[in-house]
Amino acid sequence: MSARVITGPRAALDDWLKREIAGQRAVDPLGPVNIVVPSYLVALLLQRRLALASEGVVNVRLLTFVELLRKLTAMGGSGPLAGELEWLAAIRETLAEHPGYFEAVADHAGLHSALLAVIDDLANAGVSADDLRALAERVRRTDAAGPYDAERILSLATVAEAAGQRIEAVHQTVRQLFRNALDSAEQAADRLGSDRMVAYGFHDFTELQAGALARLATTLDVTALLADEACGRSSYNAHVLGSLARHGFERDALAGGSTPLETVAASLFVEPRNPVAGAPIELVEAPDEIGEVQHVVRRVLGLLRDGVSCDDIAIVYRSADPYGRLLGEALSTAGLRFFQADGDRAAETRWGRSLLLMLGLVASGLRRSDIVEFATYAPLTLESLAGGRPETWEWLTRRAAIIAGQEQWQERLEAYERQVKRRLERADESSREALERQVEDASRLRAFIERFVGDLGVLADDRTYSEHVAAVIAVADRYLDHADGYEACQRALEHVARLDAIASPLAFERFSETVRLYLEDLAVQRGHLGGGHIFVGQPRSMRGAAFEHVFVIGLAERSFPAPQRQDSLLLEGERARLSARPTERWLPRAALGLEEERLLFSNLVGSAGRLYASYPLFDENKPRTRHPSAFYLALKRSSVGLESGGIPPGEPDPLVPDDDALTVAEYDIRVARTAPRQDAVAYLSQVSAHFGRMKAGYAARASAALTVYDGNLAGSSVVPALTSHFDRAVLSASALEAYATCPQRFFMRHLLGLEEIDDPELITELSPLDRGNIVHAILQRFFENLIELKMLPLDRDRRAEYGDLLHEAARIEFEAAERQGVTGVFVGWKANQRILLEDLERFLEEELADAGERFVPYALEYPFGSRQDPLLLETEEGVIFRIQGRIDRIDRSPDAARVIDYKSGRTTATTKGPDASFEGGRQVQLPVYLIATANALGISEEDVDASYRHINREAKTNVVTLSGASLGARRHDFDRIIDLLARSARSGVFVPRTGTPRNKRGDNCQFCDFKHACAVSVATDEERKSAGSGRLAIDEMRGID
Repeated sequence: MSARVITGPRAALDDWLKREIAGQRAVDPLGPVNIVVPSYLVALLLQRRLALASEGVVNVRLLTFVELLRKLTAMGGSGPLAGELEWLAAIRETLAEHPGYFEAVADHAGLHSALLAVIDDLANAGVSADDLRALAERVRRTDAAGPYDAERILSLATVAEAAGQRIEAVHQTVRQLFRNALDSAEQAADRLGSDRMVAYGFHDFTELQAGALARLATTLDVTALLADEACGRSSYNAHVLGSLARHGFERDALAGGSTPLETVAASLFVEPRNPVAGAPIELVEAPDEIGEVQHVVRRVLGLLRDGVSCDDIAIVYRSADPYGRLLGEALSTAGLRFFQADGDRAAETRWGRSLLLMLGLVASGLRRSDIVEFATYAPLTLESLAGGRPETWEWLTRRAAIIAGQEQWQERLEAYERQVKRRLERADESSREALERQVEDASRLRAFIERFVGDLGVLADDRTYSEHVAAVIAVADRYLDHADGYEACQRALEHVARLDAIASPLAFERFSETVRLYLEDLAVQRGHLGGGHIFVGQPRSMRGAAFEHVFVIGLAERSFPAPQRQDSLLLEGERARLSARPTERWLPRAALGLEEERLLFSNLVGSAGRLYASYPLFDENKPRTRHPSAFYLALKRSSVGLESGGIPPGEPDPLVPDDDALTVAEYDIRVARTAPRQDAVAYLSQVSAHFGRMKAGYAARASAALTVYDGNLAGSSVVPALTSHFDRAVLSASALEAYATCPQRFFMRHLLGLEEIDDPELITELSPLDRGNIVHAILQRFFENLIELKMLPLDRDRRAEYGDLLHEAARIEFEAAERQGVTGVFVGWKANQRILLEDLERFLEEELADAGERFVPYALEYPFGSRQDPLLLETEEGVIFRIQGRIDRIDRSPDAARVIDYKSGRTTATTKGPDASFEGGRQVQLPVYLIATANALGISEEDVDASYRHINREAKTNVVTLSGASLGARRHDFDRIIDLLARSARSGVFVPRTGTPRNKRGDNCQFCDFKHACAVSVATDEERKSAGSGRLAIDEMRGID
């Protein structure tokens, strides 16, 4: 029997293989022809080529190394072959029992993966645990003060040996499979049905593979075929041939003409370099990764239009992130079929990500953001939702101020339901339907959470892997419908369930981490090879394969070749010592990593009929320029006159035809670019309504006039609808003030119903709005208790009793605020409680100072007006506005009344005393409340006073009052303001008003919820357009103080 390695051009090797098949068939027409290949991909491609050739594939048996070994092993071996998942589980179990040197990081998944990589290297090189122990002893004797660590090496030996023993108890390892198969080498000819075997498509062999081929060569004629690019002059290439020579392989070289790209591949990294003339290579500098991928897809479309088959095209990238995702999206958008062996990870599919989100909820503390993310992303079954609407849950849970915890979900949803039901009791018909829907949504969400949390609780117990998987599948089937990735994830869970034989019962958190790491590493294959599918993948997948057109993308520095780093678990010097006996083994080292990268790249170049190489000039994640890699530059120097083609950023791709647009929008833009400006604008306006509106909006905003794009709807078709709306609308006094302050804010809030709802998780302090709500609730409770206990009118002699009642009311409302989740962080909330109590104590002192006066609290939270019976504000023009609202407090005396409105913020009116200002319509609440009180009590407006009571130490004044007499004297000004407000709003004027300049936007914009909806230049535009549009009613009103 014999052992040969034959090198030569790919075409010559293919011809030799065809002759070998024909020769074996001539001897035995029905006998099998055994060909060992490095991967299923090479098997499929070779099968396709042979099927198209005259030799055909009848009786040609294409085997991977594992399949070959299984055929040689009696009865198929002692168990299933252990994969990465089993090894990682065995390593985790071993570290739990024998952490040794790795104790501090024994639970880290990164350590487990790093250990597996080293164990794999050791197994392929034939290095045993005893070899590691011998190395540790040498290190202890000779290098005690050096960089090598005997304890680390001993712990590595222990983990490798113990994990291997765990695996071998129930599974087969690759090393065990090789050993068992080679024990049966004498029977190889009988089991394979032939005494000849060919290894095809390899560019290198591990020590185990080379040793196995040599052992089989004692009973078979074994021939290994290596293309010329795998035999270049480098240390890695020397290892490939040297390893085979050490195992007794004789080398033969085939003569024959190499293709230009094979010639390029064989000399890419050797000196002196002899450039090849006319090599079929295209080099492209793309603006970024997206532009690079789009160029490749356009180029592929051009090839297909020229008659090239999809089966003859391969697109290769070294970095799956972002190229794997970008290529998948771009090829799908272009309607191209493709095969991607390393496509989306299972964790990135919809079902896989949903499963991981669900598992993460078990230990997350039921955070609001996590549950909402799960509910809005996952394909929830209709049965699990029971009528619930997940699209409303983000808004609803923010409203309920839920942060985390089962108790908080239950309590705050119930509190929110009660709150909405109270509003429902006071609501009119126009708002009842929306409120009823909110109650229903909250109730169904609460029921969903109760069921879901109960089911999740079942998962938290310690179990075996199979029991964990069964429990998870039961919950997943109840809540998750089938979606992308379902089948792959189900197979993955079934695989995880088989870990019982290796690992003991474990906590759910550890099980969940195992599933997460497995799904993040598990690639979901897209499409299938052949049958009109483009190959998409990484260089290792291309080993031994050949395509007519090969695109290699992402050839930027630090990408391809990938950066080489020393292994921290087994250092370079230690690996060198373990490789000291080269006739027995060779252990890969980081120093040779670049050589392997070169071999991968040479294989890609030599396997192509035509090569397309590209790199991105700019990083999509960092604002920096990128440089071409050494591989890209080597290609550029390999061919005479070869230059890079560039794609200008934001410009059409000049390297492909115009009709290779990937989307309709891209086609339209290309058409527009080639047309005169006027025709281009007209074309885009015709094909895109969005472009037409954008163009009109840009011109309108640049003009000197106030247009609809600025919020000036006057004269537009919506004015009749606005008039009808205000004829029926019932507003509050604060809504009138909002319009006077900024009409556009009024439009957003009161007409469109928009509002900003804070994220509960980001609330760090008590907001001014919530502070006001708490103060109002405390004072309402305080005065209700005084009325119930008949402790009015106030008496200074009972100051202590009043203080106790006030503090008790504060305690109740503080606790209610905490349950609502509006108080912010604990330390800040405690400080705010102290400040609030001090402000309330000061308020009580002021109330007691008025105790001798004739007024006594008469009504609290007094409602006036409704949609059926609103307060009518009338001027000489007639009925202008319909008003409703609630007055914080009304005090009565025998012949007069006093309106009190609590203000917990800073002073809002500019005048102290009986002559409060209207501030151009921004302070109309007091006069509206005064009029409403007079109407409700049936007394003259002159017998009513209205006051703001500021309960805030930072207020400029504590009391601001508007007397009935003062309102009567200034009634014309008030009516004029109401008239101007009505005329402006009804005519559709909703332009922004920034207020007194305080910053670039203005005082009104500082705390506005809608400031991000306005242009950055809103203050400048206001000044510029006001001069060009003439005086508006809103501006005339500003002059009335």
